[in-house]
Amino acid sequence: MLAIDHDKILTEIGSSRPIDKIAILIAMPEEAAPVIETLSLYSCDAGFDPHLGLQSYKSSLQNKEIYLIVNGVDSQYGVARVGTEAATLAAHETIRILKPDTIISAGTAGGYANRGAAIGDIYIGAKKFSFHDRRIPIEKYEDYCRGNYPCLEAPALASAFNFKTGLISTGNSLSINADEQALIDQSGAVAKEMEVAAIAHVARLYQVRVMAVKAITNLADIQADAASEFEKNFTKATQNLANALPNILNYLLGKTPKQLQTSLSIINPNPFLGKETAARESTREQYPCFPSKR
Repeated sequence: MLAIDHDKILTEIGSSRPIDKIAILIAMPEEAAPVIETLSLYSCDAGFDPHLGLQSYKSSLQNKEIYLIVNGVDSQYGVARVGTEAATLAAHETIRILKPDTIISAGTAGGYANRGAAIGDIYIGAKKFSFHDRRIPIEKYEDYCRGNYPCLEAPALASAFNFKTGLISTGNSLSINADEQALIDQSGAVAKEMEVAAIAHVARLYQVRVMAVKAITNLADIQADAASEFEKNFTKATQNLANALPNILNYLLGKTPKQLQTSLSIINPNPFLGKETAARESTREQYPCFPSKR
């Protein structure tokens, strides 16, 4: 397996370019609802292909546009469009139309208690983004299957707000089998989710930076029923995510990836407080915050 060249990754994601335009990508409308409320986002027409069913919202911070893109609801099955296929479409359309320099893949994840995770924890992705459910037993395909895509790391941000950090792994199932768990253990991943490596794959093609911000809903190593734990802890996790994002956005804007390794800036807590909140009631009405199985 190829070693991680962090200097190369910093070069690929543009270490000298400050973060100027952020798009947040979230899979589930139910995950997005408290974020939309907390950030006082309002619905907008981003010009996306209507066949894709993407939902778009925007606001501004530090005179910069902030976008939130939600994968939406599957028109055939009526459930949230989770997983790598929808994430790939959302990432490509967002980059093509909105042209952000940085994407935040935000949402929920399963964590590992033996690696320090607890329900409701906020994790910032570190090292790389990889898959744990792509297996082609041919040597030359090994690295391709894993992905190992560039990750925008921010240890200074994590330290400033007491977030946890670690490698976040991607797969297309809420549950997990023995082969997948072995790959997760091999990578040392602290959390597993269903979108970010697919987003990072697309973003790398366009040299767009990707950060992961994930809230823990279940503990994969000690809780056998991932689905029931996900549902039970969903509201706590998504509210923690919503509470974390204002400070994350305020911290990131104007900084370069290199500065995120060391800079510790004074942050205005929740810079979105005091903004107009007319969109909040309609957001609650449109997306009541209840979990659907993922």
